[in-house]
Amino acid sequence: WLMSGKEKLMFQRKQNKELDVQEKNKSASYKVSLCVILRRRYLYCLCIYTVAHITVYLPEFMAVPFYLNEILGADTEFLSYLQLGLSLTTAVSVAGWKSILPFLDARLSWLKCRMGLMIIPLVIRSVNLAIVPLTGNIDVSIFLLVVNDILMGTAFAGGIVTLSYELDPFNGPVVIGILNGLGQTAGFLVPLIRAGVT
Repeated sequence: WLMSGKEKLMFQRKQNKELDVQEKNKSASYKVSLCVILRRRYLYCLCIYTVAHITVYLPEFMAVPFYLNEILGADTEFLSYLQLGLSLTTAVSVAGWKSILPFLDARLSWLKCRMGLMIIPLVIRSVNLAIVPLTGNIDVSIFLLVVNDILMGTAFAGGIVTLSYELDPFNGPVVIGILNGLGQTAGFLVPLIRAGVT
């Protein structure tokens, strides 16, 4: 109230210029450089892991139901409920793994914990998936699939998703997008491998 109208106008213009500069600096800091992200060596290791993860995940939901139906004679309605149950098992297991994660973080180093939650479940899931056709028993096959879906929860709690955000919190969504995009190549590879084997 001590300023004249002219002084108020000058003060407002100065304030608006300062706010514009601050906004430009803020927006520049939010820009994501794809070149910077692609230079990170760990990204390529995570891409290989994601392809392996989805290569194990896809047959479980695409090939195994046909095997259970055609070879073991499982009813299609039962298989639809089984798929729903397996999906819910994964969702519930994420909450379980999320509660176990702080316990593991307190006892293991960050690297050992994250690598363990990525590699060990992937190896067990791969072995389980390889055993399913050898069992010849629908109950054992379902048990192995349930174990696989429980272990798949580690991908979202402590595994690849958690790791991507921990390594680069700001660019985490971009990294996940790259990993998912490249990981979906398994969607082309799995049917080709299956056709070649069978």
